Amino acid sequence: MVNSTKSQENIKTSKLTTVVLDKLAFKILESLTNRNLIPDNSKYFNWEQFHALRNEAKKKFVVPETSITPLMSRVLFGITAYYRPMRILAIGTYVGNSFLFLLGHYLSTNSSRLKYAYGIDINEKATQIAKSNFEALRGPFKKIKILTENGLTFPKKLHKKFDLIYIDVDDHVLRKKIYIQILKNAYPFIKKGGIVLAHDICVPRFKNDLSSYLNYVRDKRLFSNTQSLEIDYCGLEVSKKV
Repeated sequence: MVNSTKSQENIKTSKLTTVVLDKLAFKILESLTNRNLIPDNSKYFNWEQFHALRNEAKKKFVVPETSITPLMSRVLFGITAYYRPMRILAIGTYVGNSFLFLLGHYLSTNSSRLKYAYGIDINEKATQIAKSNFEALRGPFKKIKILTENGLTFPKKLHKKFDLIYIDVDDHVLRKKIYIQILKNAYPFIKKGGIVLAHDICVPRFKNDLSSYLNYVRDKRLFSNTQSLEIDYCGLEVSKKV
């Protein structure tokens, strides 16, 4: 089973200017606060910190391929800055690009608020690159663990609670149908009011694969709210546990 290898889709880089991308990201974050999916903590979101981190990563990160667009990187950074989760789990981190922006607020501020963050991927080679990337950035990081693990079993194996879980996997057999299994297995370890982020939610060819996942996060007994962000070809589902 493969929980990680990135889609081979050729995601075109946005031609939008930096200023426009920043404004769009702010509007998207504002929509999430209006839906009560994340708190309105815009005071913690610093554009200078984001751009400094992104520029540093461009110089030091090895990224063979990525579907994390410039707009998505801003949104991931912003969600964490607004929500300020203390315990983070990213499933399917590949070489660490998405994990970088999820942790961007903490990497930029050296905040002691973060208790622990786990980035896992079943692809051992990708995981080693991710480790090297973070070490080249500013490592080592005591609270950040990058591991070769299976996303289906890791939450129960670790048996820790999380405020935020990010899912971005692609199984060779199940493809994106694996999302629902991962979420169901991880659900008991998501704290009350915690959020789940699912990447690739808007990719047309994965529509059928992800239908069961979307039905699950729309169950009001399990999630108080959810929103599909069609911000690029891949998109992001943001869901809040009851």
